[in-house]
Amino acid sequence: MLFSRSFPENDPRTGQGSASRDFRVSAATAAPVITSQPADQTVPVGGAAEFTAAATGTPAPSFQWQVSTNNGSIWSNLAGQTGTTLRLTNVQASMNNNRYRVVVSNSAGTINSRAALLTVSASSISASNTAPNFGSHPVGYAERPTQTITITNTGNQNVTLNALPNVSNWTLTPDNNWATAMAPGATRSFTIRPNHGLAVGNHDRSFNIIGTNGASVQISPMFTVTAATHTLSVSATAWQAPSFQGGVYQQVEDISRSITVTTNQPSWNATSSQNWLRVSQSGQELILTAEMNLDTSQRTASVGVTAGNAPPVNITIVQSAWQTPSPVIFVPGLERLGVINHIPYRFHNPIQPGLTIPNTTRIAWNSAASDWNTVPGINFVYQSNAQNNLYSLFLPQYEYYGRMESQGWTTTHPPIIFPRFNAFINLGVPGSTGVNAWRSIANHEFGHAFGLYHYGPGALMYTSRNRHTLYRPTIHDIHGVRTIMGLR
Repeated sequence: MLFSRSFPENDPRTGQGSASRDFRVSAATAAPVITSQPADQTVPVGGAAEFTAAATGTPAPSFQWQVSTNNGSIWSNLAGQTGTTLRLTNVQASMNNNRYRVVVSNSAGTINSRAALLTVSASSISASNTAPNFGSHPVGYAERPTQTITITNTGNQNVTLNALPNVSNWTLTPDNNWATAMAPGATRSFTIRPNHGLAVGNHDRSFNIIGTNGASVQISPMFTVTAATHTLSVSATAWQAPSFQGGVYQQVEDISRSITVTTNQPSWNATSSQNWLRVSQSGQELILTAEMNLDTSQRTASVGVTAGNAPPVNITIVQSAWQTPSPVIFVPGLERLGVINHIPYRFHNPIQPGLTIPNTTRIAWNSAASDWNTVPGINFVYQSNAQNNLYSLFLPQYEYYGRMESQGWTTTHPPIIFPRFNAFINLGVPGSTGVNAWRSIANHEFGHAFGLYHYGPGALMYTSRNRHTLYRPTIHDIHGVRTIMGLR
């Protein structure tokens, strides 16, 4: 520092006149000395931390705060932090174990403060699966398997988990150690599954797994119950209906076919596209009944089967054309007999010899014989050793209502003027059971033995008659027989 001083003339101290002199005085300097060191700080996540230092020195020193994230190996200046106090806000878990110091400097030197430790008391947990997905299943689903979720203590403090919450429509089960404290890095687990029998709808939920010191993780399981998937199938989607042979020697009733319908629905429906093909139901069986085809070309029908919202199933039925019948045979001399005196029959099963003929069948056949015996010139009689056999079968899957098998007309032996025959009533046709229905079938089959074909409404030989109410020969049937036999 430069100073200037003036002296007056004849100054007694110098004995000289007025004069002026300059001289320099040097001020003292001192290197910085830290008088107060920053202290270690412990704060929770989201909190604030302050580090403060004090120092002396000549000239007055400056301050620059620094941070080290690797235990003091490397230090970096904190921009703008040049005061005696460093304030950190919204502290995060990632800042745990950072170290902070201040560098104090002046022209006389530089000094570093101690490295103060920042501890962030983080209590945090994570889940191995925060969105367990149980998919979509139709109503009535089987019980779903559980999924296991692992909870890990990802913080640096011990955490004790709270009891699992009650979550509607879900079952949560903790492991045996759930309630004990977890050290950092330790795990606990629980299982989760949707309850059985939930209604149609979305059953997604969200809930929190909570621990001490604010540790928390959200779990969002997903599960949807959909409307039932309706199923439908049939045992056959096509039927080639047999040809109906015409002629005196062999005739058949309407022919039926049973098809099994499988569905997970309580009911199903079937609709025919043609009047000649009738449909009926018996449990899970669809009964298709085709009337005789009198056309000279084959015909086709379809049956649509539906159940709930399942895709419909179509069944195609193709029926063969009518084959030209044999002409009615007039046995020479028979028309002159005027009466058939003796038509013996017995109850016998030539297909299964020895099989007992049910009493209901006997009643039906005897009643039919009596009905025809009211026609002048016809006389059925029971005879234990007769060659004409009457019996019954039970064919529920693929059946005729009845069947007449003639063995031919002959006059070789004049007493045998009526064709030998085997005839049966099918007791297994749904909707055609009971004595009257079987009596109707028996009378119908006797008509075939006389040489009658199927023909229109009002006749016993009509295939679509009500078998419960029309079970005796009508005037149409009687006229036809008498015409064939020459009993006009």
